[in-house]
Amino acid sequence: MERSVLEGITPGGVLALRGAFPESDWDIRPFGKLGVTRSVSETAPDDVYDLASVTKVLSTTFLAMIARDRGITGSPDSSLASFGWGGAADTAPLTLRNLLAHRSGLPAWRPLYLLGGGDRRERRAAARDAILRERPLFPQGGRTLYSDLGFILLGALLEELFGDGLDALFAKEIAGPLGLEAAGFQPLGPQGFARREKAGGGKRYRTAPTEDGFRCGGPLDWPGVPVLGPVPPGRVHDDNAAWLGGAAGHAGLFAAAGDAARIVGSFQKSFQGKGGLASRATAREFMRLQGPSGSPGRRGLGFDAAPRPSGRGVLYGHKGYTGATVWFDPEGREGMVLVCNRVHPTARRGGMEAFREKLATLAFPD
Repeated sequence: MERSVLEGITPGGVLALRGAFPESDWDIRPFGKLGVTRSVSETAPDDVYDLASVTKVLSTTFLAMIARDRGITGSPDSSLASFGWGGAADTAPLTLRNLLAHRSGLPAWRPLYLLGGGDRRERRAAARDAILRERPLFPQGGRTLYSDLGFILLGALLEELFGDGLDALFAKEIAGPLGLEAAGFQPLGPQGFARREKAGGGKRYRTAPTEDGFRCGGPLDWPGVPVLGPVPPGRVHDDNAAWLGGAAGHAGLFAAAGDAARIVGSFQKSFQGKGGLASRATAREFMRLQGPSGSPGRRGLGFDAAPRPSGRGVLYGHKGYTGATVWFDPEGREGMVLVCNRVHPTARRGGMEAFREKLATLAFPD
């Protein structure tokens, strides 16, 4: 990775690549520094990063696929009302399909953390009720509008249906079966994986720093929000997710590149009917583009979609605010995972989109 490419974009990160050939395996490539004002050292292959919105695919969508296979959620066209969830007259009929595909009409974001205190359970209930009171900006299914609120609702629904928190569900339903060692929520918490010593080595996983301006809620320049200092290591960068206890449907997952790549491999196996945690039918259902052909912003169920750089075929995955990125070809073996901390030391960094586009061009040659 050329230094000139990284200058001003991210201190460093870890890139995982896998080619199209049957004998190819994931190539894990660390680059740059873990941090520039804190944790100033060379990156290592198993460093752990905040995945931001990549959480939506690697955790929430994956759990929704597992729930679909077990009959927990029923059809993707089931409405929130069918689970006993009330709300405004135009939110109760919202379907899982339109929430997953960002076609619910719900606004993109709200400062839910301003709802105030209470314990984790009370905050989650307050967030759910506040979102259910929202007036959708257009009738569901009318068009695509990316929405954190829709995935916060999905996360809350999955917790209710499974009967456990998202952090515990990820550990039990995804990390355990796939043998993930460095992926989960709240990595530095009492049960966090970053506190566990690696077998035989005695080394703990390092967690990359994020912003040096801890805002205590709200985006940059949000009126009246003080800057308190650096975001503590292992605290999710997203303020709504932090307020919700560190594990939410839209953000909160941390992972090393290799573990994120294992999840990608499971998606590919499922799609191809070669194993994986989800069934072939469910994987194909979730990786089918939603909405009328030719309409802008079409996505799968939970999965973002983009044409291959060559224009031949479609890649599935997601991007995160911290710079984290996942793209893969569901019909083959090719995949790309990038974990990095472009928000360190400040989220004002630019150039990430061009950087990710260049990586995708290199990762998916035709």
